[in-house]
Amino acid sequence: MFCSNCGKEIEENISFCPCCGHKIQDKENKTDGTRNEENINREVDYSQINLQYNNLKKDKIVAYMLLLIAGASGAHRFYSGNYIYCWVIFIFTLIWIFTKTPNPVPILLIIDLFALNNAIDDYNKNLLSDLETAKKENKFADLQKSGCFPVIAYTIITGIIIWSLIIVNISHEMGRS
Repeated sequence: MFCSNCGKEIEENISFCPCCGHKIQDKENKTDGTRNEENINREVDYSQINLQYNNLKKDKIVAYMLLLIAGASGAHRFYSGNYIYCWVIFIFTLIWIFTKTPNPVPILLIIDLFALNNAIDDYNKNLLSDLETAKKENKFADLQKSGCFPVIAYTIITGIIIWSLIIVNISHEMGRS
């Protein structure tokens, strides 16, 4: 099955395209063409899910900008919801600053050039699934995903730590010579 809006291949039993957020038409609603109360309620539910999805989904351009600008802090993985991998990158960066040992972070960032696309797609698919589940269980208002602020705060804080440690390290190196 393919999305009628973006053309991407999608699973059979989903209500919205995980790539573009477009509502997938339900084959059951197309049979008689009448709009009964149940169909109208389902449309309202889907419009609420679609609105939430569009507000909370992650953008690949933002993820790649974070990779290029603040890759050593792991901010791009924080944005995609992969917090463990984010901290691994940050800790490797700190180890490199203090010990001058070979640093695996550039290799991890090159891998992320290719893997980040799938990480964002997975995040958006999980978000859509969570929204649909929350709506079915009447917990829609309780479901909150982190917005942009935690990512900005993480990027600024880790950036300050990394750059201050680099400056201190450089000043110590200059003091020794």
